Amino acid sequence: MLRYSRIYLIGTNHRDSSYQASFEGFDKAKISREQAEILMKRSVQIANEARDAFLSEQSTVRGRSGRPLVALSLGCYGAMLATEYTGDYFGATTDQLVEFHRQRLRVFLTEPGIDLIAFETIPSLQEAEAIRQLLCAEPTTIPCWVSFSCRDAHHVSHGESLVECISRFHDVASVSAVGVNCTKPKYVNSLLTDVKTELDRVGSDKWIIVYPDGGDTWDAGAREFVPETAILPHNFGVCAREWVQKFGPKIIIGGCCRTTPSHISNLQFATI
Repeated sequence: MLRYSRIYLIGTNHRDSSYQASFEGFDKAKISREQAEILMKRSVQIANEARDAFLSEQSTVRGRSGRPLVALSLGCYGAMLATEYTGDYFGATTDQLVEFHRQRLRVFLTEPGIDLIAFETIPSLQEAEAIRQLLCAEPTTIPCWVSFSCRDAHHVSHGESLVECISRFHDVASVSAVGVNCTKPKYVNSLLTDVKTELDRVGSDKWIIVYPDGGDTWDAGAREFVPETAILPHNFGVCAREWVQKFGPKIIIGGCCRTTPSHISNLQFATI
């Protein structure tokens, strides 16, 4: 809970809770379904407890009033397989992906305190279609976003165009925002240009969401990240300001893997 409290302290208004939680993953760890449900719900409880503790200590976040929001994080099917950056699901069908997300969502939604639902690091058109089918079959009143992991300036990790993926959600009322996450910052300008162009083309009022990674690349041979490829916190803030100016005002910006509290502080300072 201390980690969540520190995140709220630096000014973050959204906090997700349970990215990799799945019945399949718990089963591999010899954890029963009943216990898995308890653990899933507990992840939401911890995020809310941290929010309550933060609010009891101070009523503003860096001079901005408001209640921090808790976003339920629903990672992709590949998070269970460690293939979220390739979208290789070893023959899983779209129906299987629908059921994977349905089972988790039903459990989490029995727990109060969820303000937003984040379907994130989605790597493929197939999984986008599965999420669309789920939200059409079982609509929710909680606002959702869907964000994709991308391998270059125009394509999601599995290779389909980002535009084709976000187009699956034009008619899904519960999806309030679409965009990218856990993607190299150097690709963001081009990717968000594609997103905004598509949303404008269809007259969509959805928001754009972006929370890239820290930019550093993984050296598989050395089994470590290459420090000199990372984006510095100050430069991250500069990029965020440019994204607001170019793609705002309906844009939500944050940081994903390998970003730090310094990145988020610079982001907040640069975009106020």
